[in-house]
Amino acid sequence: MHRLTGRYRRISKELKTVVWFGNAGREGDGVGIESLISLSDQLEEVNHIYPLQLLVISHGYSIFREATKDFRIPCIYREWSIFGTLDLLRKSNVVVIPNPNTNFARAKSANRCMLALLAGLPVIASRIPALDEFAQCVVLDDWKNGLMRYLGNPNVAAKDVSIGQSLIQKKYNEISIAHYWEKILVNQG
Repeated sequence: MHRLTGRYRRISKELKTVVWFGNAGREGDGVGIESLISLSDQLEEVNHIYPLQLLVISHGYSIFREATKDFRIPCIYREWSIFGTLDLLRKSNVVVIPNPNTNFARAKSANRCMLALLAGLPVIASRIPALDEFAQCVVLDDWKNGLMRYLGNPNVAAKDVSIGQSLIQKKYNEISIAHYWEKILVNQG
């Protein structure tokens, strides 16, 4: 099989871009970049209908190479940087956030989901408690149908992103955050 992955591979404008971003994780843990292995078959199925490329944004090129070595779609790696990552997200089509079903993964926050929504991208993710509040605007645990939903209908993707952005603005605005801090500080004092 020819090598389709690469650090310097060009991002094609002709392919739909599925992006994963975050902490690379430790090799062999099954989290971080390695969690993408569980999506390989679904990505390849959808690739027959919507030609795809997988963009991974992280620190951990060696973990990326190992995790994507058997993928049959183009896999592209970019180093994480705050400004570069936002630009790459805005040029992508959908974010995937897979996690294994472990106590560690279930304790994760909604930060990556919120960043993706704020960057204008629909999200497909593993269900964790932190994402329950986004269940109405994020596809949970349904990778193939989620990809088909968002890649096949940009209006549905835009609607879900808009709902997600409204939820974030309502719950995580400055006044709400100040209220949460006040509750914490008053209860500590």
